[in-house]
Amino acid sequence: PKREFRALWVASVNNLDFPSRPGLDGAAFQAEWEAVLQEMAGAHFNAVIVQLRPAGDAFYPSKLAPWSAFLTAGQGQAPEFDFDPLDWMIRRTHEYGLEFHAWLNPLRGGLRPDTSGLAPWHPARRHPEWVVPYNNRLYFNPGLEPVREMVIEVVEELVTHFDVDALHFDDYFYPYKVSGQHFNDSLTYFQQHQPGQSVADWRRQNIDRLIEGVSRKLRAVAPEVRFGVSPFGVWRNEVQDPLGSPTTSPTTAYDDLYANTLRWLERGWVDYVIPQLYWSTEDPSNPFGRLLEWWSEHTYERELYIGHALYKIGNDADPAWRRPDELPRQFRLCRAQPQVQGNAFFNLTHWRRNALGAADSIRRFYQYPALMPLQPSAWEELPAPPLLQPPKLKKGKLLLRWTQPAKGPAPKYFILYRFEGEDVGNFDHPAHIRAVIPNRGGKVHFFEEENLPAGKTYTFVLTAANRFHAESDLSNVRTLQRKGKKIKHLD
Repeated sequence: PKREFRALWVASVNNLDFPSRPGLDGAAFQAEWEAVLQEMAGAHFNAVIVQLRPAGDAFYPSKLAPWSAFLTAGQGQAPEFDFDPLDWMIRRTHEYGLEFHAWLNPLRGGLRPDTSGLAPWHPARRHPEWVVPYNNRLYFNPGLEPVREMVIEVVEELVTHFDVDALHFDDYFYPYKVSGQHFNDSLTYFQQHQPGQSVADWRRQNIDRLIEGVSRKLRAVAPEVRFGVSPFGVWRNEVQDPLGSPTTSPTTAYDDLYANTLRWLERGWVDYVIPQLYWSTEDPSNPFGRLLEWWSEHTYERELYIGHALYKIGNDADPAWRRPDELPRQFRLCRAQPQVQGNAFFNLTHWRRNALGAADSIRRFYQYPALMPLQPSAWEELPAPPLLQPPKLKKGKLLLRWTQPAKGPAPKYFILYRFEGEDVGNFDHPAHIRAVIPNRGGKVHFFEEENLPAGKTYTFVLTAANRFHAESDLSNVRTLQRKGKKIKHLD
């Protein structure tokens, strides 16, 4: 497909993916992130989902949370960089033509059951009444309005100070249930619940209020920033609810995490959803194909991408995960489903491990570049078409240059198409996308074409894309033929 969401999750908690360890110096930090971007751009990914708030902390300068202990030498201690790490990461990500999705864990307060190891200005340390210890962790209590307000303030601070393309929450709302343990929010429930309202309904109401509040804040302060959630892959089983999926999962997002994802989609509070379909196509309880069909029938006109479990490949009791064709099967099912607009993979480390050739399979499916899916507001403002200058041969490379008219909005990026012969061909086939080139500013933009065999005729044409991934009208056409150390212009 010409348009497809392609993303990797990059986890920072416990330094799972990036950075490799806390306390890197600036040069090492930048080198590691450059390596990530080179890998992803080289494999034709177009988005990265980066964990910036793993446990009530931050990977950026914040007035609301301390620096993360997974970034620096200690929680609350600023990195010894001469640059803002997040601002730099976002700029470099955009320069590689990738979207940057800011992944926050809104309600995880700490990775220990007490506040003693937290920085003095960590919100859980300043407000111990906001957190509940559970399963050797600390969780912010979403039943408290100040907690929900804190999360919304964190979101506002982030999106107003950094050029992120999307805000992303994962599956952690109320914590996953542990047998024999009780999430002790009873006092808050008795103080707040409506007559006849169960604990479960009250908890779902709390999460609904949080999601709606974040959505409203984004629409007010940064309407161009999308809001996405990656929920647990089973909303409810059909034995529990006629709307549920034909599955028999002992855990569901609705009943155990109190995340009513369907309501968020139906109300338009989220722009996209990436359900974590972390089961094989042959799983007896929750087969991938059934869940894929169910989610495809419940998009409510929101964007649907599918989350895949790279970490299970070659490493799971289900024998299907020990076959190299499992991930390709899932891919083909996704691409056969019109409602599915792309995929995301957990996580970077397992992508690099390439178990059973999983990364090789992804590269095969991502043989050509892909543009992002169009967003609902895509056609509101289109850039003017670029003006392609006569190409020149310079040191064996073809130098393509173009200018962008001042009228209309500035493009987010440019798409360069190349066709063999003297005519343009099918613009919907991604094989003709030669490059996606970020708008780096300035009056003149350029691209160096290194692969231009002599004796062949080529036709080049450009479009300019806005932030919502809609393309302008076509630029003028340039047709040429390379003859030895010269080129012949045919247009």
